[in-house]
This record gives sequence, structure tokens and C-alpha cells, in this order.
Amino acid sequence: MLAIGLILTTYILLVLLALKNWSKVDAKYSGGSKPPATSLIVPFRNEVANLPHLVKCLEQQSHPDFEVIFVNDHSTDAGAEWLNNYCAAENSVFRLIHLHEQTGKKAAIEKGVEAAKNEIVVTTDADCSMSSNWLKTVAAPFGLGQVQMVLGPVMLTGECLWQKMQSIEFSALIGATKVMTDYGKPSMANGANLAYRKAAFNEVGGFDNINTTPSGDDELLLQKVQMKHPKGVVFCALPEVLVTTAAAPNWQVFREQRLRWASKWKENKRKNTIVAALGIVLVQCATLSIPILPVLTNSTSSWLWGVLLAKLLAEFLFIRKVRKAYAFKTPFPYFLLCFIVYPFYAIYFGLAANFRKFEWKGRTYSP
Repeated sequence: MLAIGLILTTYILLVLLALKNWSKVDAKYSGGSKPPATSLIVPFRNEVANLPHLVKCLEQQSHPDFEVIFVNDHSTDAGAEWLNNYCAAENSVFRLIHLHEQTGKKAAIEKGVEAAKNEIVVTTDADCSMSSNWLKTVAAPFGLGQVQMVLGPVMLTGECLWQKMQSIEFSALIGATKVMTDYGKPSMANGANLAYRKAAFNEVGGFDNINTTPSGDDELLLQKVQMKHPKGVVFCALPEVLVTTAAAPNWQVFREQRLRWASKWKENKRKNTIVAALGIVLVQCATLSIPILPVLTNSTSSWLWGVLLAKLLAEFLFIRKVRKAYAFKTPFPYFLLCFIVYPFYAIYFGLAANFRKFEWKGRTYSP
């Protein structure tokens, strides 16, 4: 029992420290001068339903000098055809290129980087939405010469209960990513809102040695860049940088998504990443053990319930503060449901990723 209390108390103190250090204002990353010329890369496969909305968002970008490179990863729907007609008719900054021999998101990004005309590269996904000032703002930090990579926030959206719970849970990652990056220990990133110098990408060999999993075009690349440039990674938390995307609509889609995300953890080699992963498992196991202990031992210490309550309040305050920075509300009933359910599936995916196959974009991958 003492070990459980110690694990959770340490975690609570870390959450409170993160709460204290969270700030939505990043004045030094706001630019003020003309943002550098930027190449936006959008890898896609079978996204015909989402591409028109994304294109509309990109048409409204206020960045004065950018190009958009769509990279078709062997789509079998009409998305590539729609884009081809759009690019031909528009005859603007939008380009469409295709993968031929290679497959996968990483191969698509590499082809996009190779084709990029500009030094600053930004990546996003075809199912995303963003404000008109997004591209200009996410590129602005590169005005500081030491910046090699910029991480940006991604918020999940949706109307059903399951999607709202995912949105609340995922918000914690935004806060943790910013705080850890500010401390010089970035361990997470999201390819739906990621920017880096083309020179830095090439310097670390792109996705060489990290291409055994379909995921990791963000976190695994972050590791390589951060190891080469320890002070070159920043997180821009400005509201204009926010990218949104729909949460998984049902358990099946959610399961395949999380198994894919978890698959990249096996490629993580850095100590702080491994410690963070083990810490998550320990905290969730400790959380579940408090209501289970009375059943197994017929006794428990009331102070452990107090620790659990403190954990709940600390997480709620932190997540609410992060979401408020982007004008998202945090209804307590939804948070409470998430607090109860999350430990179960966090442990499940941590284990299942080591032996369960998963599907993504019509392709099956083995662990």
C-alpha cells in the first residue's frame, strides 16, 4: 500500500508542477516579421471525404509564401483524381505527386520533403482543420536561428460521448508535450501539426532506422532531431497553431488507431521516453489497485482513497487549463468517465501492442 501511495503521490506532484508551468502565451515564438517560405506536406490514402474541407482550410491561409504538396499513397478511392482535377484547374501553390514503388506515410513524407522547394517543412493529415493563421504562426519560430523543429497542439473533436472522452484524455498529451519540451525533454509529437527544417530532416537521415513501424513519423523523428540538436526543439502553444481532427467514432476504429500509435514505442531508445512509458503503466496499475485491494485483501487504508481523489482533482485542473487555452470546455462528468475508463485501456494497449496485429488504411501490420 505504501508503494501505491508513493507512486501516485509522485505523479500528483508532477501534474501540479506541470499545472504551474503551463502557459498558453509564447511571445518569443509569435514572430512579428515575415514568416519564412514554407512547404506543407500532406500524405494521404483514401481520404476523398476529407480532402475538400482540408483544401478549403489551406486556401484561406494567410502565409504570404507557401506551397502545398499532396502525396498520394496508392489511394483506391477518388481522392487522388479529385485533387488532380483541383490542382490542374487551380494552377496555384497546390501540387499532387504519387508514390509508386514505396508505400506508407513515412515514404510519402520523404517523397514530399524531397520535392519541397522551401527550407521549412510542415506536415499535417488530410482529416484535419486549422485556422487561417495556422501555417504562418507555426513557421514563425524558425525566425530564431537555433530552432530546428516546432511541435504544435492537436485537439480531438466529436459530438458523441466516446469522442468527447477521447478529446479530454488527449488534451493531457498537449499539456505534457509542452511542459516537457519547455524543460528540454521533449518525448511526444504529433505529425498532424509538426514543422522542421529540411536540412535537419536530411541531417538525421530522415526516417532511416525508424521505418519498421507505420507510425512514428513524428515522435521517432523528434528523437533523432533532438539528439542532434538538444536545444533545437520548441513547442508553440499559441491558439492560432491549433489543429483539430475528429476522434475515433467507435471502439473498433479507436482500437486500431491506438495499436498503431503504441507500435512505435518499441522503437523508442531514449531513457526519458522509456521511463515515461513505464511511469504511465505504473500509475495506471496503482490507480486500479485502490478499488481492487479491498476485494482481494478485505482491507484498505482510507488515505489511499484520499490520494486517488487528489489525483483526480490534479488531473482535472491541469486538463481544464490546457483546454481553456484553446476555448474548449471540460465538463466534469465527461472527465470523470474518462478518469475511470482510461486506466483499463491504457494498460490493455500497452500489452496488446506487443502481440496483436492491427489494420490501418486497408493494410495489416504485425507487431
